[in-house]
Amino acid sequence: GVSMDNLETNGLLTKGIAGSEDTKGTGTNPWAGDYTAAPKDADANKHILSTTVTNVPTSAGPQLKRKLDAVATVSITAKVVTVEFG
Repeated sequence: GVSMDNLETNGLLTKGIAGSEDTKGTGTNPWAGDYTAAPKDADANKHILSTTVTNVPTSAGPQLKRKLDAVATVSITAKVVTVEFG
């Protein structure tokens, strides 16, 4: 399935996002937060890739949403931006 490990192993994430073998996306986004990537759920929506970015400043969340809305479903909760592709 899709996971940070799988995406990194297959070269689908840059080192800047993937981090090291130990970090797996932890503390690697521009705001010192985390990146995670996984299926939306294990059942009906496993074909949807859900990517989460944490510690996003309040001012940056809407900018990310505007940029990604054309290609994904974007939601913002507090300092967490979730982007779903599929």
